[in-house]
Amino acid sequence: MKYVSKRTEIDAIRFDGENVEDIAHFLGSQVPTIEDGYLMLQLQGGEIGVAKGHYIVRDCAGTIGYCRADPFQECYEPVEEQTAEAVPNSGALKIMQERTRQMEREGFTADHDKGHAPGVMAQAAGCYIGDALLEAQLTAEQREKTHITRGLAPMGWPWADEWWKPTPGDPIRQLVKAGALIAAEIDRLLEEKKMGELVQEATDTLDGQPLVNNKDLKECGDEA
Repeated sequence: MKYVSKRTEIDAIRFDGENVEDIAHFLGSQVPTIEDGYLMLQLQGGEIGVAKGHYIVRDCAGTIGYCRADPFQECYEPVEEQTAEAVPNSGALKIMQERTRQMEREGFTADHDKGHAPGVMAQAAGCYIGDALLEAQLTAEQREKTHITRGLAPMGWPWADEWWKPTPGDPIRQLVKAGALIAAEIDRLLEEKKMGELVQEATDTLDGQPLVNNKDLKECGDEA
């Protein structure tokens, strides 16, 4: 579920003492266990125990954290009632899990993605979509004559061949990878838009204002 404060929006899930499977879907890359009533969670700083009623959170960079119930509920309120967790086998959830995996295991965080040229991740997504469509339209014999079964990167793949990781025979997985790449490109565009708005706001604030105060400059000259 998404939660929002006055400053930021994060994803979070509340541990109710039993919803380990839902939390595993939320995390995407690890399956927590329960010990003595605590949810054992592996974070960057080590393993912690989450008490019943407290929250597991994920920020915009994909970092997983933990927050006690009282301060969390004071700062955040839910902005969605229907969430991907309610549909454990949904396409949206699979894409979210793949995006989380890319960030946590591959290191493809929002900061990393800022280095990509505009549209490159969407172009890569298009290659996975194209493969899924091509495979669906061809017979097994026809597929043998294409790049698909040989694992070769298709034309238009924007990165080195070693980063092309197709899953022949599994179009769902191909489309999930495409969806995660599209989500990453959307996040990059949103961040770019936000930065542009901040720059414009700063420009508007400074518009018409001298960069050096003439009075202060004159006083400095008099002192010299």
